[in-house]
Amino acid sequence: MKWKQLGQKVTEYRYFDELYAFLLAVIAFLGWKYDTLIVMGILIGLAALVLLWTGDFKFLIPNAVYLVFTIGEGFSSEEIPIPIILIAVVFVIVLFLGVFKNGFHIGKTKFLGGLLGLAIMNVLPVFWCKTIAEENNVFYVFFFADLAYLILYVLLSNGIRKNSLHLLSVTMSYLALLLTAQCIDKVIELKGTTESILDLWYYLGWGLCNEAGIMICVSIPFIFYLMATADSIFSLLGHHLKVIAALVGIVLTTSRGSYLFGFGETLVFYFVLLFIAKKGRAYQNFLFVFFTVGIVVVLIFKDETIDLYHKIQDLVFTHGLDSNGRTTLWKWACTLWNENWVNRIFGPGFCAAIDVRPTPNGDQLTPIVFHSTFFQTLAMGGIFGVLCLGYHFIQKYYYLAKTDRVFFCVIGIGFLFVDVYGMIDNTYHMYYYMVPLMVILAVIDSVLKNRKQETTV
Repeated sequence: MKWKQLGQKVTEYRYFDELYAFLLAVIAFLGWKYDTLIVMGILIGLAALVLLWTGDFKFLIPNAVYLVFTIGEGFSSEEIPIPIILIAVVFVIVLFLGVFKNGFHIGKTKFLGGLLGLAIMNVLPVFWCKTIAEENNVFYVFFFADLAYLILYVLLSNGIRKNSLHLLSVTMSYLALLLTAQCIDKVIELKGTTESILDLWYYLGWGLCNEAGIMICVSIPFIFYLMATADSIFSLLGHHLKVIAALVGIVLTTSRGSYLFGFGETLVFYFVLLFIAKKGRAYQNFLFVFFTVGIVVVLIFKDETIDLYHKIQDLVFTHGLDSNGRTTLWKWACTLWNENWVNRIFGPGFCAAIDVRPTPNGDQLTPIVFHSTFFQTLAMGGIFGVLCLGYHFIQKYYYLAKTDRVFFCVIGIGFLFVDVYGMIDNTYHMYYYMVPLMVILAVIDSVLKNRKQETTV
């Protein structure tokens, strides 16, 4: 009992969420840089200890989000990454034990219908998939990915007992900084291999540099939510600095989509917060000073700024968003979907097409990803899959609208930007996106549950 009381006092400390998420983000970066398996073990061990100490899954949010981004090396197309799968299984067992201790209630899972549909959509084509060679049996794992995400969501939704919006937002804010640090590390490593850092294209282990850009875009809205609810100039300054760091990370991803959507959503958020920030006058004054300083810096480094602007403009608009063959991939997805009536209704599956592609481990066979949430879902699950995705989107925005006004306004805009972005790049069905999304949805469940209890009382 004394340990529980001590845990409650520690977790109620004003800056606990910031310090806790920051510490785990640093640990995750060290794992990505030096030893993935050891740090994964540390994160899971900490999760078990915190669960025993507090009895609330709320404090597992950073562990769950950062776990994916400790992966510093790519996967082989011929070998199952057994150590990582075993670690993931241990993490799920820890979650199961916590859920059974606190009780299991399916009614808490507001997003179950859409996610269950996506899981069924993902699994069904395994029964008629004929594209996987015997030496690539590891690819069958992909058919059960959406089911794994569903299980993670259900467990977290049942285990998070307290309103966790603040810890989630802090966790996502440090995810942006974690990814920025990874990009900086890679750019330093590859410096001198190209004429400009904007010409770099690199792997981070868990994903590509452009996928880091996507996840920074996912994280930025949460920084602005913290800014909107900040109650001091010190907090405003800290969150502004996080935004600047996140934008630096976006530039280093060399991703055209991230440039458009990341900078676009940032400008929208700065404008929207003029009307919804908790400390409206303080925010307006701070924003004026912030932009004034920014203009002065731009004028001082005028030549460098103009040069950077022209390089980004050339990268985005001169080459065009289809320079990597997106429309070709989309047409390919439609061709695979339209091969027969089974494919049209239920899709050919995640491994609809397999080809030799460059990976972190060199050129090897890999399932083709179609660079679009819609076309990826069409290829994976046919019309049934698209309907399940549509139902999930309806649930996502409907229940998000039932949270508090500021969270809905900021995160809703963020979801909208990322979902539109996902129509021309990889978001849904990709593990680096789906794991954080499951955590976010589980936290929204906890918000709605606590709001219902308050209303009842």
